[in-house]
Amino acid sequence: MTKTGTLLTAGALLLLAEAWLRRSNPYRLWPSAFDEASVAEPHPTRGWTQRRNLDFVFYHRYLRKPNRVHFNNLGMRDSRDYSIAKPPGTLRVQLFGCTTAAGWELPADLTISSQLEALLRRHLNQPVEVMNASARIYCTAQLYHWYVEELAAFEPDVVVYYFNTNHPRRNI
Repeated sequence: MTKTGTLLTAGALLLLAEAWLRRSNPYRLWPSAFDEASVAEPHPTRGWTQRRNLDFVFYHRYLRKPNRVHFNNLGMRDSRDYSIAKPPGTLRVQLFGCTTAAGWELPADLTISSQLEALLRRHLNQPVEVMNASARIYCTAQLYHWYVEELAAFEPDVVVYYFNTNHPRRNI
């Protein structure tokens, strides 16, 4: 057998071994993977929901360094707790979205919701609350149920749905 043939055979055997390992244990957590179930709890309608009042460190192999994330009293990635009573004269926006809008890999002041709030405050010259009602790996149906079951009571003035380009494949 030639040197090239030997290398191809060894490579094929390695690929087969890797495929067998992945198939025999599909729930194995890769060493560099974050266990997203650790920050979630079961929910009867949405399947799962983000835990409330939780601080954790999110890491991913593509991040240069881990990032600290906080979920508020509603399970949102937000440093503020919200009450149903809106402060007078405040524009209340609820931003719904999936992984990109949740922004776990970013500092809190760089998330889409924080940037949107700063932009609206500057241009409208009034108090603005942008509630980050985004959740990683949620689809529009789960976000709709979250809105109907809990967030509609906060009477938002504006509701924004934001999704990245790979989102539609997860909608059922």
